[in-house]
Amino acid sequence: SAESPAWLWEAPMEARDRGEHGARAPIVPLRLRRPQRLAPRTRIMSHEVAAWKGDLWREPALREGAEAWRRQRPPGRAEVQERAWDMEARSDREARREQRRWKLRRASAANRAREG
Repeated sequence: SAESPAWLWEAPMEARDRGEHGARAPIVPLRLRRPQRLAPRTRIMSHEVAAWKGDLWREPALREGAEAWRRQRPPGRAEVQERAWDMEARSDREARREQRRWKLRRASAANRAREG
């Protein structure tokens, strides 16, 4: 009925029913199976294959060829920016030198005119 809760009319749990030991039976933990250890993978590197074939000379040649190919590429954005800054600083220094030269010429011409 609606007045009585469900635990009143459910069958009682038999906690003492643990076989021949009764209530004093030991609690046995769950026994897990150990995970199988995998065999280590055999890695075969490319230089090992090259040594086996007798092609050890090809690896340095490949590196040199890749570097030569890399050198042919145009400069990247950062390198272009760096070069632009260097050129701007160089032209600025040259303009200041030129201005200094003109000032010295003007001053020496003025000195010659005064002494003259």
